[in-house]
Amino acid sequence: YIPYTKQEIKAQEKTKQIAECKKYLEYTDYIVLKMGECLADGNTEAVTAIKTKYAEQLAKRKEAREKINELEAK
Repeated sequence: YIPYTKQEIKAQEKTKQIAECKKYLEYTDYIVLKMGECLADGNTEAVTAIKTKYAEQLAKRKEAREKINELEAK
């Protein structure tokens, strides 16, 4: 048994966090797709309704993207 170094553990944790964020983004992509379809149809009222309905998920998506960018920059 060869224990992992602190650097290897840190790299694994970083990879895990990035994967979790990307998984959340993938899981909630349907929201953005709904918004895109409404925009393509010129239905801005529906976009506003979707933003209101999914405000929490959209905020978490933004946080996830920021976290990915932060971790990938290190």
